[in-house]
Amino acid sequence: MNHTSLILEYEDHFLLLDPWPSESLAFESWKPHPPCFLNEDILAAFINASNGNAGIVISHGHDDHCDDSFLKKVNSNTNVFYPNYKTKGSLRRLYNNGLENVIEVDELEFASFGPFSIAVFIIEEYSEDDAVFVIKTDDYILIHANDNSVPFPKTLVDFIILESGSRRIYFASQTGIANGYPYCYPQFFKEDDKNTLQDIAVAKTARTIQVAIDNANSVRAHNFISYAAYTISLPLLEKANERASQLFPSPQNLNKLKLRWGNLNLLDFVPGDTLEILDDKVKRPFWLKKHGLDGIANELRFSRSRNLVPVRERFAREFSRLPAVNSGELLGYLRQYLNGFVKHVSNLDAFWKDEIVNKKLIFKVMDVGELCIDFNTGFYLTNYSNIHVNKKIIVEKDVAFLLIAGVFNFESLYIGHHALFERFPRDKYNHELMHQLQVYGYTYQKRMVPEELSKKICV
Repeated sequence: MNHTSLILEYEDHFLLLDPWPSESLAFESWKPHPPCFLNEDILAAFINASNGNAGIVISHGHDDHCDDSFLKKVNSNTNVFYPNYKTKGSLRRLYNNGLENVIEVDELEFASFGPFSIAVFIIEEYSEDDAVFVIKTDDYILIHANDNSVPFPKTLVDFIILESGSRRIYFASQTGIANGYPYCYPQFFKEDDKNTLQDIAVAKTARTIQVAIDNANSVRAHNFISYAAYTISLPLLEKANERASQLFPSPQNLNKLKLRWGNLNLLDFVPGDTLEILDDKVKRPFWLKKHGLDGIANELRFSRSRNLVPVRERFAREFSRLPAVNSGELLGYLRQYLNGFVKHVSNLDAFWKDEIVNKKLIFKVMDVGELCIDFNTGFYLTNYSNIHVNKKIIVEKDVAFLLIAGVFNFESLYIGHHALFERFPRDKYNHELMHQLQVYGYTYQKRMVPEELSKKICV
């Protein structure tokens, strides 16, 4: 269909995986690219008319896997399969969309839906709110790996091999990168190394894909499906910089990378195509027969670039609900935001806390001012020109306002490319700090937005 969305048809039953058929933004910046070739109303009507023979799988709560606009159009009694995560925030999101028949799937235990058997595995040391799905029929197993581009644990590998028997194994996994590095780091924009940015991005993407390929080989998969990067970032597009263009994950482009495929077959199977399982034949619609997916995607990219609108216009509805704040008030709200993060860090386990408390961060709002915070003391530094700062975040005023108002969260800045970042030294990522800023972003957005701002955006 698009991005990570496949629809499986077997014995008059259908499973729709991670639907994103609308043009809704993910991370306040991404659009499906190419968009779903089926209108979201037609797809919802199909699900609703299927008399219980069409179900939906949602792997996790990110917008590009869990499309609120679409889910609100689906009948409330539709079977929806969702991992039994420890935290229930995303589960509540499904209920808030009117879905009443959500089946929580336990780890490595199959739930049944017609001829489909559905199991999940959560690689908790990587993420507690994303899961690998194992979907089994009498003829094949599909591994719906989503964003889990980390080595599969032996427990999961053994489970898949045991359950596969003589079935063919199809492995679908992320073939793109979903964060701001290196695109949002001006340190890599220098003219004297103009190819560095693209080289870093391609090398990083190739490493991600190789992990997925190795996982596929470890479970003895036969075929690999490239997905989970059929998107376009509007902030990157706004840069009008070829070096900021994302690698388009078509099989044609993947074949240009130096990857070790082993015995695995990369299917020439892209959004819009139909794959017949019995003989692995791909049926292609007319627009792909004529121009190919890369040609269609390039034309769409040109069209999108011609019709870009600034952030304030894209989020005009949100701005119309928010009170006006001056520069001083905005920095005051930002200080409250960072104070909340300091408290969040103080409650972390030692593994995370010990790596963050010795860090210093600058948060700069362009044309407004900046704050420099020392996480060891929680104090704001006024004279820090000669002090080693680990990370710098740079945002426009409108973006900062949307962040403290809870319209954006930190992932909108990093994964959504709405901010610029610098790091010191240049080769030090500060993984723990960045990860916890993303975790805290959701906590703040859900329950810490100042009342005078949250009331305005919840009408």
